[in-house]
Amino acid sequence: MKHFFTTCKAACLAAVAALTAACGSEADYRTALPADAFVTMSFNPAQLAAKSGMGDMSQHPLCLRIEKELNGMEGLSAEEKAYCLALLKNPEETGIDGSRDAYLFLSPENLSAANPVVRGGMLLPIGDLTKFETLIDRINTRSGSETVREGELSVVRIGEQEGVSGLCAYDGAACMLYFAQDAYEETLSRVKGLFAQKREESLVGNAAVERLFSEKNDINVAVSYGVLVQENPMLASLPMAGALEGVKALGSVNFEKGRIVADGSMAFDSKEAEEELASFYTYVKPQKGSLLKYAPASTVAALGCGLNGSELYAMLSQMPGYGMLLANPMVKQVMDAFDGDLLLLFSGMLPGGSYPVASLLAEVGDPSVVDQLVANLPGMPLVKTGEGAYTVSLGTLSAFFGVKDGVLYFTTDAAVKTALDGTKIDAMAGCDEVFAGQWSSFCFDFKGLNALLGTLIDVRAPQAAVGMTLLGMFDRMEAWGAKDGGKVVVEMADKERNALETICSTADGLIREALPQE
Repeated sequence: MKHFFTTCKAACLAAVAALTAACGSEADYRTALPADAFVTMSFNPAQLAAKSGMGDMSQHPLCLRIEKELNGMEGLSAEEKAYCLALLKNPEETGIDGSRDAYLFLSPENLSAANPVVRGGMLLPIGDLTKFETLIDRINTRSGSETVREGELSVVRIGEQEGVSGLCAYDGAACMLYFAQDAYEETLSRVKGLFAQKREESLVGNAAVERLFSEKNDINVAVSYGVLVQENPMLASLPMAGALEGVKALGSVNFEKGRIVADGSMAFDSKEAEEELASFYTYVKPQKGSLLKYAPASTVAALGCGLNGSELYAMLSQMPGYGMLLANPMVKQVMDAFDGDLLLLFSGMLPGGSYPVASLLAEVGDPSVVDQLVANLPGMPLVKTGEGAYTVSLGTLSAFFGVKDGVLYFTTDAAVKTALDGTKIDAMAGCDEVFAGQWSSFCFDFKGLNALLGTLIDVRAPQAAVGMTLLGMFDRMEAWGAKDGGKVVVEMADKERNALETICSTADGLIREALPQE
């Protein structure tokens, strides 16, 4: 058991090294990345460490606790303790090059809901092979494992458990930790193939993916829809499966002063793939932002999109399982009426906290859609209050329903109804860019959520206090997407520090509070 914990601590120290080490060789180790991965993520350890603002990690309470436990271990010699502490204080001694990106990847064998099977691992660049082999030799000595030469690779067999086999393989350029639900020999053969493959056979053989992973972002992510479709029977049965075969979603995340910025785009294997996917999404169109004047400034969350109801009905008609729902002629009549912006709002809670204050607004080309809906809702407690206007009572919940100036609405928010009736209200500000011209948009007010939660829960409870502290780091989030990509911006409450430094310092404070005092 002592050997097990010693090995775990050594592995943890190696992970710390991967996050903070610097300098190393420039060999392009990325050619070992599997082209059949459905998701691959890269992160730059040195870049993230610099932005974290954590300073000397050897003085962090967790590191100090590890140091104390190491010193108290009877099974470790003084020399072994000194080596582990040296790694803790100088992670670059592991030989891992933290100045270049590390990669996490997952490849599918079968993504069926009943029995999903995936394989994957982590690819790390080696900066100093001698130091890295010293680390591996020490781990082998403590764990009873051994390094075996397999052609150009050195391989350490991690072991098998419940059908999963794992290994650590490395050459002079990179180390790969790999796990699969296969026999060890098959896993080893697969890893050998990854190290031996040519650039054009690897993931970075795709020009768009290679460009993404060459950018100096904090985090990069590539998702292959084609691989997901091929390995998931449910997705493969959808009409859009063919359109997704040649599509990859590419994204990046960067921690900046006072905010987190994520960018996304679509990469297509061919012009035909791009045109095929575009033909599927004809039911979405750019928003005008004309419904924002009905959204109160107190809105906590707003979700919007531009919608062509006729095209949406046509798309759903092709989807399995929608036959009975769409067979009703009224459904087509209602959906055909939707033509323009759609906006879903959440503003708070009704008195007593029993129901959310929410609104659904949609531009419609045919105002008579409200009459069609009323005619097909027999038994509903509807009371007509005017031309195209109704109130609905469901228990203690009262809502407004109707059509006004081409806007179909259903709302429990009196302020929204006031705005619909022509009174100017204090509406959401600064969101025009997020909504106008975009296919879909989302705004979230973290401060508003905190204020709302403060009225609903006991913020003095330990669990609630931790949650409120975490939420308190953020100000608001805005996200939008269109044909050529999308963007997410998370504004931090602290505008003066890097966002990652705010996150790390907050987490550090919570860790210090959670650790028992000695």
